[in-house]
Amino acid sequence: MSRRSALVLIAVSAIGALCVASAVSAQEDARLAPLLEKFKTMIEDDAAVFLRMHQNVTVNGQDQGEDIQELWIRDLEHFRMEKDDGTLLAFTPEEITLLMGPANVALHIPKESLDDFGEDRADMLRAAGIGEPTQLFDLIEETKEHFTITSEDEIGEECWILSVHEDGLEPWTGMLKGVPDGSDLATVQVALEKETGGFRGFYMELEGAMTLTIRITCPEIDPTVDVTDEMLTMELPEDAEVIEWTADRTGEDVGAEFNAAVAAAMQGG
Repeated sequence: MSRRSALVLIAVSAIGALCVASAVSAQEDARLAPLLEKFKTMIEDDAAVFLRMHQNVTVNGQDQGEDIQELWIRDLEHFRMEKDDGTLLAFTPEEITLLMGPANVALHIPKESLDDFGEDRADMLRAAGIGEPTQLFDLIEETKEHFTITSEDEIGEECWILSVHEDGLEPWTGMLKGVPDGSDLATVQVALEKETGGFRGFYMELEGAMTLTIRITCPEIDPTVDVTDEMLTMELPEDAEVIEWTADRTGEDVGAEFNAAVAAAMQGG
């Protein structure tokens, strides 16, 4: 995969049983540098991959249920995501289409707008609530000096669990939107395969005025798939409400309209 693959997040965060397991002795931290080097090699691989991700979220202690996301990734610029609630995302340099399945509301970003975003594309998309897989991989690279191997687990394969030191958490706050004052990022963990350095999971925890945990695990990965052009396009339902992102609009503006339309549809109009 571009096992930059295994992340697409797109959303974000973390590991099922990731937080458990016996602590690893300090001497095994000597494995950290070669492990991160393997990870870097894996994410530079452009092979196509399929993966199934399990995401669990709690808000103020309340379980929000499990989402299952299936991802077909040709490379970091060409991928398709499907959720078990009918939500779809088709992502290419030519256009991006997001359909919020339960609400039947879609966001379409044509090539003209993507080209106009230029170097600000990632920030523009994040402002509208669309993440790119590069964000998480870049954060791992940026904060690699702040990781420690703290435990081990099995998520499809045997993995080391890497925890970010407190002094390395600040860059990760950019992955969170709408966090109320008085809430702080407390924990970030990443699961990497022991043998290959491949990504297998991610965990994030917020404490304070609002408590939030996000866990994503990738127990199923198939590097033998063929991601066709047809899979990277989307034919929207005829009755879908479509919001068009023209080049003159900001991510905040588009995101607000999209979220309002989804909320109205979910409330029955």
